[in-house]
Amino acid sequence: MKKKYILLTMMLGGATVFAQDLTSKKGETMLPEAGDWAVQFDAAPFLNYAGNLFNAGATAPGATWINTGTIAGKYFKDASTAYRVKLNIGMGSMTDKALVGDVTSTATPVPMVEDSKKDGWTNITIGAGMEMRRGKGRLQGFYGAELLFMMGSTKTTYTYGNAYDFTNLPSQTNGADPLGIDTDVQEIKSGSTIGLGIRGFVGCEYFIAAKISIGAEYGWGLGLSSTGNGSTTVKQVNSAATALEDYTSESAGSSAFGIGADINGGNNLGTTSLVATFHF
Repeated sequence: MKKKYILLTMMLGGATVFAQDLTSKKGETMLPEAGDWAVQFDAAPFLNYAGNLFNAGATAPGATWINTGTIAGKYFKDASTAYRVKLNIGMGSMTDKALVGDVTSTATPVPMVEDSKKDGWTNITIGAGMEMRRGKGRLQGFYGAELLFMMGSTKTTYTYGNAYDFTNLPSQTNGADPLGIDTDVQEIKSGSTIGLGIRGFVGCEYFIAAKISIGAEYGWGLGLSSTGNGSTTVKQVNSAATALEDYTSESAGSSAFGIGADINGGNNLGTTSLVATFHF
């Protein structure tokens, strides 16, 4: 019994020394220092992947962060103060296609031509702030504030396999305009959206290795945005019913305002609940 007590005491003592040891086996400093830089990513996809390895359900982390996530960087003024920057440049497109009959052909079966709808988008977010830190061991707490700016837009373009002429309107007829004239959509453009976010944040991180940490962050902030007028361009028969013409109409813009918590990136204020940070 006495031997077991001594062994337990030695184990607990060793664990305490390890917890207080802020250098790696190679003598590397565990915590960030003045002049260090850091890059921060959303850790959830990678932790989910690692966890699924044990139940044969692993799917490699994808690139969904391109549209929704934000990469954060830090510069440490000193061990307890860091400047933060955030950046997300997202853009992409998606095309849906459909086969329709060639209206100029008399063959049987009727040959097919292709209609398409292409959606494109752009979303840019930038931010800057300051982070204050506390802690004497591997577990570090932090808090601070930051300002974020966002802008984005969307556009949808339609193309038709059957050529335009007065007797042959395109295949994908999208209804009628307010005057009852048959129309076919050529392009739909949203107005540009501009947004501003101001948020405070608090969180903690644990250094699992020299200059590598896993942490969680929770924020509360204010966000507002404004979207300009959009437009829709259609091909239509003119009022005299003698020719086709392009017709462009405007759609009203919008604005939004919100205050609240933003864990998991809510309110478009640009955070994640679980992050991995690499210092160098």
